[in-house]
Amino acid sequence: SFYGTAAADTRGDELHMAMNFYFTDQPYEAEALRRVIAVTEGTLPPYAQPYWTLGNHDEPRYVTRWCGDEQRKVRGALLLLMSMRGTAVLYQGDELGLPNAPELPQELARDPRGPWALPGDRTRDSCRAPMPWSGANNTGFCSPAAIPWLPAYTGEVARTLNVARQEAQTDSNLHFTRDLIALRRSRSELYRAPQE
Repeated sequence: SFYGTAAADTRGDELHMAMNFYFTDQPYEAEALRRVIAVTEGTLPPYAQPYWTLGNHDEPRYVTRWCGDEQRKVRGALLLLMSMRGTAVLYQGDELGLPNAPELPQELARDPRGPWALPGDRTRDSCRAPMPWSGANNTGFCSPAAIPWLPAYTGEVARTLNVARQEAQTDSNLHFTRDLIALRRSRSELYRAPQE
C-alpha cells in the first residue's frame, strides 16, 4: 500500500513514488481533500515526499471527475496540486484542462481490460485519447490521413484545448500551469521534504 511502502523505508534513502489514489478518489470538496492531505502528511515520515496527482491513464480525467467538465473549475484543481508540499505529477493534458473524450462504442474500444473491468461498464479509453497539439485534423497528434489507435478529440475541445492555441493565449490553462511550475521551482518548501 501507499502508506506501508513509505513506512518501510527507515533510512530515508529510497525513492517511493506510489500513486496516492486516496487523494484522487476523493470528491472535489474542501473538507474531503483537507482530510486526505492531513492523513497523508501525518502518515509519512518527515523525510518522505508526498506524491500528488490529479489522475493518470487509468482514472477518468480530473476535469470530468472533479470539475464536471466545467473549465471555470480547472484552475482551482491545478492550484491545489501545485501548492502542496511534495512531488506534483501532471498526466498529459492536465495542463490544458482536457476532459474525458467521449466514450467509444464497445466495438471500437481498445482497452485490453475491457469495459467490464471498471464501474459503469466503462473503459479507460476516454482518458487516453491522443494529446491535442493543434486544431488540425487528428489534432496534430498524427498526420491527417493516419488512423490513431484511439480517436483524437474533435469539436470544441479540439479547437480550444490544444497546445498551439493555449501557447498563443497568455491567459490559458497552459500558461497558468507553467506559472505554477515556475513558482514551485522558486519555493523549495513545496518540492523538497524537510531534513531531519
